[in-house]
Amino acid sequence: MVVGGVVYVTTYQGHIAVIEASTGNQGWQRDMSSHVGLGVDFSQVYVTDDVSNVWAMSRQSGASEWKQDALANRKLTAPVPFEDYVAVGDFEGYVHLLSRYDGSLVGRFKVDSKGIQKKPLSRAGVLYVYGNSGNLAAYVLPEQE
Repeated sequence: MVVGGVVYVTTYQGHIAVIEASTGNQGWQRDMSSHVGLGVDFSQVYVTDDVSNVWAMSRQSGASEWKQDALANRKLTAPVPFEDYVAVGDFEGYVHLLSRYDGSLVGRFKVDSKGIQKKPLSRAGVLYVYGNSGNLAAYVLPEQE
């Protein structure tokens, strides 16, 4: 994933690393295995590891900010920042919303009884989720007062 001229990469049984796109210089690196990928927002990198723990790390240093392990072994998708949340799909077809501030579980909803394997997509305040049945769903958060 490329954000602001920086490439964020992850590998299975390997590392998460940051590479400057213009120079090829490597920034921070961490040992962590992921086969589904990562998400990035203005301050954090979010990763689903190989056992479905979700991690938030500082974009600047790679230091851990939080870890959510309550969804372990649910075959989570890569995380995607969505407003004040991080969204991940799972093998049972649920989308789980985590607080991007501390990783706490704040909600979930069922999208597809056949599961979700593709990373959700967040654009202009809408979360798009593509289920294994071929259904595409779009979600908007209610207005806060």
